[in-house]
Amino acid sequence: MNTGRRPGRRTREEAAQTRIRILDAAEERFGAAGYAAVSVREIAEAAGVQPYTVQHHFDSKALLYYAVMNRWNEVVQDVIRDAMKGITSFPEMVEAAIDTTFDFFVEHRSWVRMAARVAIGERLPEGIEIKENRWARFTEAEYPLAGASGVDLRMVLITVEGVLNVHTLASKHYKQLYGKTLDDPELRAQVKAHVKAVVAGIVNNAALPPST
Repeated sequence: MNTGRRPGRRTREEAAQTRIRILDAAEERFGAAGYAAVSVREIAEAAGVQPYTVQHHFDSKALLYYAVMNRWNEVVQDVIRDAMKGITSFPEMVEAAIDTTFDFFVEHRSWVRMAARVAIGERLPEGIEIKENRWARFTEAEYPLAGASGVDLRMVLITVEGVLNVHTLASKHYKQLYGKTLDDPELRAQVKAHVKAVVAGIVNNAALPPST
Protein backbone atom coordinates (compact mmCIF):
# COMPACT_ATOMS: atom_id res chain seq x y z
CA MET A 1 0.00 0.00 0.00
CA ASN A 2 1.27 3.43 -0.89
CA THR A 3 1.12 5.55 2.29
CA GLY A 4 3.10 8.48 0.94
CA ARG A 5 1.69 11.95 0.84
CA ARG A 6 0.03 13.14 -2.31
CA PRO A 7 2.30 15.28 -4.52
CA GLY A 8 -0.05 18.26 -4.28
CA ARG A 9 0.11 18.32 -0.51
CA ARG A 10 3.87 17.90 -0.48
CA THR A 11 4.23 20.74 -2.96
CA ARG A 12 2.11 23.07 -0.82
CA GLU A 13 4.11 22.23 2.30
CA GLU A 14 7.39 22.74 0.48
CA ALA A 15 6.17 26.08 -0.88
CA ALA A 16 5.18 27.19 2.63
CA GLN A 17 8.60 26.22 3.98
CA THR A 18 10.31 28.05 1.13
CA ARG A 19 8.29 31.16 1.90
CA ILE A 20 9.35 31.00 5.56
CA ARG A 21 13.02 30.61 4.59
CA ILE A 22 12.78 33.66 2.36
CA LEU A 23 11.11 35.70 5.11
CA ASP A 24 13.75 34.63 7.64
CA ALA A 25 16.60 35.51 5.27
CA ALA A 26 15.04 38.85 4.35
CA GLU A 27 14.43 39.72 7.99
CA GLU A 28 18.06 39.07 8.86
CA ARG A 29 19.46 41.02 5.89
CA PHE A 30 17.05 43.99 6.09
CA GLY A 31 17.69 44.22 9.82
CA ALA A 32 21.45 44.19 9.38
CA ALA A 33 21.83 46.51 6.39
CA GLY A 34 18.54 48.30 5.73
CA TYR A 35 16.18 48.16 2.78
CA ALA A 36 18.20 50.06 0.19
CA ALA A 37 21.43 48.14 0.75
CA VAL A 38 19.96 44.66 0.27
CA SER A 39 19.21 43.04 -3.09
CA VAL A 40 16.75 40.30 -3.98
CA ARG A 41 19.68 38.22 -5.20
CA GLU A 42 21.38 38.52 -1.80
CA ILE A 43 18.19 37.43 -0.01
CA ALA A 44 17.71 34.54 -2.41
CA GLU A 45 21.26 33.34 -1.83
CA ALA A 46 20.80 33.49 1.96
CA ALA A 47 17.53 31.55 1.66
CA GLY A 48 19.04 28.94 -0.65
CA VAL A 49 16.72 29.72 -3.57
CA GLN A 50 16.86 31.43 -6.94
CA PRO A 51 15.91 35.12 -7.29
CA TYR A 52 12.88 34.22 -9.41
CA THR A 53 11.58 32.14 -6.48
CA VAL A 54 11.58 35.24 -4.30
CA GLN A 55 9.73 37.12 -7.04
CA HIS A 56 7.23 34.26 -7.35
CA HIS A 57 6.34 34.38 -3.65
CA PHE A 58 6.43 38.15 -3.08
CA ASP A 59 6.37 39.87 -6.51
CA SER A 60 8.89 42.55 -5.51
CA LYS A 61 11.47 43.52 -2.92
CA ALA A 62 9.11 46.19 -1.59
CA LEU A 63 6.30 43.70 -0.97
CA LEU A 64 8.77 41.28 0.61
CA TYR A 65 9.89 44.06 2.97
CA TYR A 66 6.27 44.79 3.86
CA ALA A 67 5.60 41.09 4.52
CA VAL A 68 8.62 40.87 6.82
CA MET A 69 7.64 44.00 8.74
CA ASN A 70 4.11 42.74 9.30
CA ARG A 71 4.73 39.01 9.81
CA TRP A 72 4.91 39.15 13.61
CA ASN A 73 2.30 41.79 14.42
CA GLU A 74 -0.62 39.41 14.88
CA VAL A 75 1.59 36.96 16.78
CA VAL A 76 2.71 39.68 19.19
CA GLN A 77 -0.86 40.86 19.69
CA ASP A 78 -2.01 37.31 20.48
CA VAL A 79 0.86 36.94 22.97
CA ILE A 80 -0.10 40.22 24.64
CA ARG A 81 -3.77 39.21 24.83
CA ASP A 82 -2.82 36.04 26.67
CA ALA A 83 -0.57 37.97 29.05
CA MET A 84 -3.30 40.50 29.85
CA LYS A 85 -5.89 38.04 31.11
CA GLY A 86 -6.96 39.04 34.62
CA ILE A 87 -5.14 42.38 34.55
CA THR A 88 -7.02 45.09 36.45
CA SER A 89 -4.76 48.16 36.36
CA PHE A 90 -2.81 50.07 33.74
CA PRO A 91 0.61 49.68 35.44
CA GLU A 92 0.02 45.92 35.65
CA MET A 93 -0.91 45.94 31.98
CA VAL A 94 2.35 47.62 31.00
CA GLU A 95 4.41 45.28 33.19
CA ALA A 96 2.72 42.19 31.74
CA ALA A 97 3.23 43.46 28.19
CA ILE A 98 6.95 44.01 28.77
CA ASP A 99 7.35 40.72 30.60
CA THR A 100 5.95 38.95 27.55
CA THR A 101 7.32 40.99 24.67
CA PHE A 102 10.87 41.33 26.00
CA ASP A 103 11.67 37.67 25.36
CA PHE A 104 9.93 37.83 21.98
CA PHE A 105 12.03 40.84 20.98
CA VAL A 106 15.24 39.14 22.09
CA GLU A 107 14.41 36.09 19.97
CA HIS A 108 13.56 38.26 16.94
CA ARG A 109 16.26 40.90 17.07
CA SER A 110 16.54 41.23 13.29
CA TRP A 111 12.87 42.20 13.14
CA VAL A 112 13.42 44.67 16.00
CA ARG A 113 16.33 46.21 14.06
CA MET A 114 14.02 46.71 11.09
CA ALA A 115 11.39 48.37 13.29
CA ALA A 116 14.06 50.58 14.86
CA ARG A 117 15.29 51.64 11.42
CA VAL A 118 11.74 52.64 10.50
CA ALA A 119 11.32 54.53 13.79
CA ILE A 120 14.42 56.66 13.20
CA GLY A 121 13.36 57.53 9.67
CA GLU A 122 14.71 54.95 7.23
CA ARG A 123 13.19 55.68 3.85
CA LEU A 124 10.54 53.11 3.08
CA PRO A 125 9.89 51.59 -0.34
CA GLU A 126 7.51 53.66 -2.46
CA GLY A 127 3.91 52.72 -1.72
CA ILE A 128 4.77 50.96 1.56
CA GLU A 129 3.50 52.54 4.77
CA ILE A 130 3.95 51.14 8.27
CA LYS A 131 0.90 52.18 10.27
CA GLU A 132 1.94 52.81 13.87
CA ASN A 133 -1.60 53.84 14.84
CA ARG A 134 -2.84 50.25 14.67
CA TRP A 135 -0.98 49.46 17.90
CA ALA A 136 -2.69 52.36 19.66
CA ARG A 137 -6.06 51.21 18.31
CA PHE A 138 -5.32 47.64 19.38
CA THR A 139 -4.50 48.69 22.94
CA GLU A 140 -7.44 51.08 23.20
CA ALA A 141 -9.88 48.45 21.94
CA GLU A 142 -8.52 45.58 24.03
CA TYR A 143 -7.79 47.47 27.23
CA PRO A 144 -10.10 50.44 27.90
CA LEU A 145 -8.49 50.90 31.32
CA ALA A 146 -5.42 52.24 29.50
CA GLY A 147 -7.40 55.25 28.31
CA ALA A 148 -9.09 55.64 31.68
CA SER A 149 -5.71 55.95 33.40
CA GLY A 150 -5.20 59.48 32.12
CA VAL A 151 -1.94 58.53 30.39
CA ASP A 152 -1.23 59.46 26.77
CA LEU A 153 -1.30 55.96 25.32
CA ARG A 154 0.63 56.94 22.20
CA MET A 155 3.45 58.31 24.34
CA VAL A 156 3.50 55.12 26.40
CA LEU A 157 3.78 53.01 23.24
CA ILE A 158 6.71 55.09 22.01
CA THR A 159 8.38 54.84 25.43
CA VAL A 160 7.93 51.09 25.73
CA GLU A 161 9.11 50.47 22.16
CA GLY A 162 12.12 52.72 22.63
CA VAL A 163 13.23 51.10 25.88
CA LEU A 164 12.73 47.60 24.48
CA ASN A 165 14.61 48.44 21.29
CA VAL A 166 17.62 49.88 23.11
CA HIS A 167 17.89 47.06 25.62
CA THR A 168 17.38 44.23 23.15
CA LEU A 169 19.77 45.60 20.52
CA ALA A 170 22.67 46.74 22.74
CA SER A 171 24.68 43.57 22.11
CA LYS A 172 28.07 45.29 22.03
CA HIS A 173 27.41 47.09 25.30
CA TYR A 174 26.44 43.89 27.07
CA LYS A 175 29.50 42.12 25.71
CA GLN A 176 31.84 44.91 26.79
CA LEU A 177 30.29 45.54 30.22
CA TYR A 178 29.18 42.05 31.24
CA GLY A 179 31.24 39.77 29.03
CA LYS A 180 28.11 38.11 27.64
CA THR A 181 24.97 38.79 25.62
CA LEU A 182 21.23 38.41 26.12
CA ASP A 183 21.57 34.81 25.00
CA ASP A 184 22.77 34.21 28.56
CA PRO A 185 19.65 33.41 30.68
CA GLU A 186 20.95 35.12 33.81
CA LEU A 187 21.77 38.39 32.06
CA ARG A 188 18.48 38.28 30.15
CA ALA A 189 16.52 37.97 33.39
CA GLN A 190 18.51 40.84 34.93
CA VAL A 191 17.92 43.13 31.96
CA LYS A 192 14.21 42.26 31.80
CA ALA A 193 13.77 43.14 35.47
CA HIS A 194 15.59 46.43 34.89
CA VAL A 195 13.45 47.30 31.84
CA LYS A 196 10.23 46.58 33.74
CA ALA A 197 11.36 48.80 36.63
CA VAL A 198 12.35 51.66 34.30
CA VAL A 199 9.11 51.62 32.31
CA ALA A 200 6.99 51.19 35.45
CA GLY A 201 8.59 54.29 36.94
CA ILE A 202 7.92 56.30 33.79
CA VAL A 203 4.31 55.13 33.50
CA ASN A 204 3.54 55.66 37.17
CA ASN A 205 4.93 59.18 37.09
CA ALA A 206 3.02 59.96 33.90
CA ALA A 207 -0.23 58.85 35.54
CA LEU A 208 0.20 61.17 38.52
CA PRO A 209 -1.87 64.37 38.45
CA PRO A 210 0.20 67.54 37.94
CA SER A 211 1.29 69.21 41.16
CA THR A 212 -0.28 72.52 42.03
